[in-house]
Amino acid sequence: PEVFIRAWAIQLLMEDGVATAEQHARMTALAAEDPSPVVRLYLASALQRMPLDQRWDIAAALAAHEEDELDHNLPLMIWYAIEPMVPADPERARAHPARAPQNPG
Repeated sequence: PEVFIRAWAIQLLMEDGVATAEQHARMTALAAEDPSPVVRLYLASALQRMPLDQRWDIAAALAAHEEDELDHNLPLMIWYAIEPMVPADPERARAHPARAPQNPG
């Protein structure tokens, strides 16, 4: 299905951890608008390969999906991407919509 094409495109694009401004903008739009949790999971994974200063907008767009709050993987993957940014910019991290995942069990 098309979902896996979008997901693998993200995976292949970020193999070297570098995205152009246009690619970054497209990934930010996908993070905000893509209806598939699979695509959002691949975006969260890709964040971990990006430079810290390029993660904020995509992470915020991913964190805005309330429907993913109880997902088994997505909150944790988003947190793994955000956690290294906290010491670099604590004020921005405090204002960021993503939070450490809660343990549902």
